Amino acid sequence: PIFDPEVVHGVPVFKGTRMPVEDAIENYYAYRDLQGMSDEEAVNATLKSFPTIPGAEGLRAVLTYDAAHEPQLQP
Repeated sequence: PIFDPEVVHGVPVFKGTRMPVEDAIENYYAYRDLQGMSDEEAVNATLKSFPTIPGAEGLRAVLTYDAAHEPQLQP
């Protein structure tokens, strides 16, 4: 993701786009969790919904980053 205060008010976006990373992440999980799609189906559906995302590799990279930086629940 790119963080630039001049692009979409500093919200992380995919490089070379104005596409917020968070929108793609939310869309992916909606397809996967709410519509019951497999991981691959959810990736493909998200890419179809947002054609400016730079491919499955870019989407998977932000999903991996998001999962690794998700706030941890306190016991």
